[in-house]
Amino acid sequence: LPSVLSKIERLLFKLNRSDEMEILYKEFLDKDPGNAGLHLLLGRFFLRKEMPDQARAEFQKAIARDPLIPDSYACLLEINNSEENYHIPLEAFRSEQSSYQCKECGFSSGEIFCKCPSCEKWDSLLLSF
Repeated sequence: LPSVLSKIERLLFKLNRSDEMEILYKEFLDKDPGNAGLHLLLGRFFLRKEMPDQARAEFQKAIARDPLIPDSYACLLEINNSEENYHIPLEAFRSEQSSYQCKECGFSSGEIFCKCPSCEKWDSLLLSF
């Protein structure tokens, strides 16, 4: 479904009928509101239309429904990089399934850390799924 929707989206953008794509995404979400992938696609659609607030909301919905989709986090960071004062709270990266690892020494924890408790290196956190 995602690849088909992406092709339809490209076509509708070329035809200057992108509003129809938004309607289509929302119809799919009405039928399956818990589908994180659809929220991700709609968020990317909003990014393409230069609607960052709507995009951010969709990416956050995608993360809430499935925190293991790394593209949602990457898209939020893309918005963050384009806006000076916006930040993503660390809570957005917390998940029962996630583990955090030091890229320097390999220390692993279920908790986020800024300084590795093992080797004491700063900013060495890696998120693993």
